[in-house]
Amino acid sequence: MTRKMAAILGMGLIGAFAVSMGCRGGQEDGPTVVTAEGLLFGGERCWRNRDCGTDSCSYGLCNGFLMVPTDLHRSAMSSGIRKAAEDPATLKDLVEVLSLTLGDMASDPYLRGRAADACSLLPKRQGVPLLITHLEDPEAPVRFHAARSLHRLGDSRGTRSLRLFLDHPSEAVRALARLDLQGASRK
Repeated sequence: MTRKMAAILGMGLIGAFAVSMGCRGGQEDGPTVVTAEGLLFGGERCWRNRDCGTDSCSYGLCNGFLMVPTDLHRSAMSSGIRKAAEDPATLKDLVEVLSLTLGDMASDPYLRGRAADACSLLPKRQGVPLLITHLEDPEAPVRFHAARSLHRLGDSRGTRSLRLFLDHPSEAVRALARLDLQGASRK
């Protein structure tokens, strides 16, 4: 290896170290600060999954529950949100952010649907009131997730509404409804 190649390699390693420290905010193992916004929208700097309240770090940024499109990925984040909701202040903030997101009719219907999905992770006393009015939402993704979340929270109105999705034109939606109605749900 020539000196020039070694110097380039050394500069690359120094650069990679600097970037990694920037992604971690310069902290080795500082405590993870969990906020409702971070749990739902992500964006905090991280180095590994355990640096994030959702236990999901990607390319130096925490993933938020509302930002991931798949049920499987959101399911993996569920325990972190449930745990954070045990803190009364965080629970209050989660309810506020989810209420604002659900109520923003100008927002993307899939984002609003994921907000309805997140409501199933709240205690029933907070989740049900956020969801009831969205069973009649003009957007199908919001109605579906509101129905499924209410069903998961043990509310029979959600179960009745979720049954309507067994005839949905999308095979994927029918399958998701069927899975929940048969008892398969998030752990």
